[in-house]
Amino acid sequence: MDVKALSFLGIKGKIGLIIILFVVFIGITAPVISPYDPTSLFEPFEPPSSTHLLGTDDVGHDVLTILIYGARVSILVGFATATISTFIGLLTALIAGCYEGLDPIISRILDFFLVIPRIPFIVIISAFLTPNIFIVILVLSFFGWAKTARVIKPLVKQVYSREYVKRLKCIGAGNWYIILRHILPATFPLAVAQFVLEGGHAILAEASIGFFGLEDPSTLSWGMEINHALQKSIIFLTNIWTWVLGPPILMLTITLLSTTFISIDLETRINPRLKVRSW
Repeated sequence: MDVKALSFLGIKGKIGLIIILFVVFIGITAPVISPYDPTSLFEPFEPPSSTHLLGTDDVGHDVLTILIYGARVSILVGFATATISTFIGLLTALIAGCYEGLDPIISRILDFFLVIPRIPFIVIISAFLTPNIFIVILVLSFFGWAKTARVIKPLVKQVYSREYVKRLKCIGAGNWYIILRHILPATFPLAVAQFVLEGGHAILAEASIGFFGLEDPSTLSWGMEINHALQKSIIFLTNIWTWVLGPPILMLTITLLSTTFISIDLETRINPRLKVRSW
């Protein structure tokens, strides 16, 4: 296992990567490619037309514009949460795997965080905190690092127990030299797989918070868009739901599937025992 495991992806991984890059692209270029300003208002519940490709919502916002700007929030939350969670989780795994005396303490801490039902607890916390996108990122990161640490720690222990590492210790090599030069490169591919998977979990959790209306009401996110749509029961009496509720759910589903595809593809190539017949 080495960094070369990340140099290629299978069909599923490539499909997932293309989708993620597309979502990132529309998020970054939102002010350029969106047909209208997100604050612009039109006739409510206009059906899809050449003027509004995905119609308008109950307030009169262009659905396509809100969908494009919503990609920004999802990508920001997913990337920031995955970065913080993976860094803390990887660092914790390295310390627990290389310092035997700290492992029991860290293991108990991990057990505590892993048994907490993540999304319900996050929803409860968000209900008592000021709705803010950065608070959401911090809360998601606080609960996201433990799983990464749990997954990577056995690999750290496995590499640390190898014969060449013992020889390095005998000639005076310090733990952090061994960690940085030998253990970190070996765990890097698995950390990347966890980064991608954690990004998907964060996007889903953020959408859940928005779905329950616990974000700032002015936040342009897919979760809040779903929340606003569901508050109007009239959409289910006609075909309005197809353009008000359908697009954000579809975008959310596709994005989550793409992160899952990438993560599974990386893990099956990192660990040959997980390999199955590819597409």
